[in-house]
Amino acid sequence: MPKLSFKNEIIRNCTTLLSGTAIAQCVTFLAYPVIARLFSSEDFGIYTTILSYIDILVILSTARYDQAIMISKDINEVAAIAKLCRILCLIVTALVTTTTCLIIAFSQTSKLDLMILFIPLLVFFSGQYRIYTILFNKYKEFKRIAVSEITTGIIGTGLKIISGMVGLFKIGLPLATVLGRIAGNATFYLQLRKKPLPKTDKATIIQMMKKHKNFPLFTMPKDFINSFSINLPFTLLAIYFDQAFVGLFSMAFTFTFRPMNIINSAYDKVLYERISTKYLNGQPILKDIVRFFSYNYLVAIPLFITAFIFAEPILTLILGQEWSGTATYFRYMIPWIGVMLISSSISFVPYLFNKQRNEALLYTLLFVIRLVAIIIGIYHNDFDLAIMLFCGAGTIFTLAITAWYIYMAYTYDKKIKNTQTTLL
Repeated sequence: MPKLSFKNEIIRNCTTLLSGTAIAQCVTFLAYPVIARLFSSEDFGIYTTILSYIDILVILSTARYDQAIMISKDINEVAAIAKLCRILCLIVTALVTTTTCLIIAFSQTSKLDLMILFIPLLVFFSGQYRIYTILFNKYKEFKRIAVSEITTGIIGTGLKIISGMVGLFKIGLPLATVLGRIAGNATFYLQLRKKPLPKTDKATIIQMMKKHKNFPLFTMPKDFINSFSINLPFTLLAIYFDQAFVGLFSMAFTFTFRPMNIINSAYDKVLYERISTKYLNGQPILKDIVRFFSYNYLVAIPLFITAFIFAEPILTLILGQEWSGTATYFRYMIPWIGVMLISSSISFVPYLFNKQRNEALLYTLLFVIRLVAIIIGIYHNDFDLAIMLFCGAGTIFTLAITAWYIYMAYTYDKKIKNTQTTLL
């Protein structure tokens, strides 16, 4: 098979993924003027607090073994890892369900009681969705991923509007999210049935557990700590400040971090497949990374500047006057998501060089820094100060870790060049 050029392959694959994401996001954002007027900032605050727990717990659902699928050459290994991930997802869901029931049984009545019943469902279906996504990513089935993204987005958004219109204010948002995720999983499942993975045995699964032990030992704790630290405003500040403040921040988060995270996720899927393939074949990798993001920043920087300047009139027009305070938090996050355009999309680089332990230590340090930022805001009883320090810490750390990722790629390329020179 002839090799496709960088320009043709990566740009086309990213376009396929981003087109699906763009359609799903367009539906979501076009619906937000309606959703924001159906639900209060307090509703969004409680809902986002629940989602923050999901983001943390879903890390445990596969112990991050799903990432090992991309660096496995043998289809039998892939099948064994996929089955291992499904088993782990069921076990974690069972544990979360038991814990949730105990919390409801022994805690006093709170605003979250009804909504935390959705946590086990979201953990299970989000974990399954991750497994399916990386399986289809492994074999470049980017159109299938795009279809699932669109299905999830359209159904989830539509049900949020319907639930708001019929008065399901407290449970409508998480219920719609669960049903949307189920629909997305269903599209993956139906496609996988047409090309099922080979059957695997217990011995192969155990072998894969040992071979890829760095993922649960280092990658999972790192991702867990990072997810916990990035959700500190929703888990910790929600205890000390009114849910309306959390709701305003969560809406800013929705319009900045989450869209950028989805875009970066699309980049990550394509780049991870391409870079890992080049790495396994002993080819240079840095040039692809640099060229790709050079093109993206030509478009992104003017957009970021425009968004920063006109944040308040744009968000007020879209969401309504009640949400005008969202613009402040939106501006705090613009520099952060700007540097994330590179960092999150190449966060797989440590996996290639077995540097998960180093990365875990760095993200532990970030957690401590973010926690201090939040505590300072709580001490001064200033929600805005906490968010400003939190976002500033994220921006500085992201710049530093991006430099580390690029340095590893540079060192690898230099080693290959020296080896080739020696052979000549």
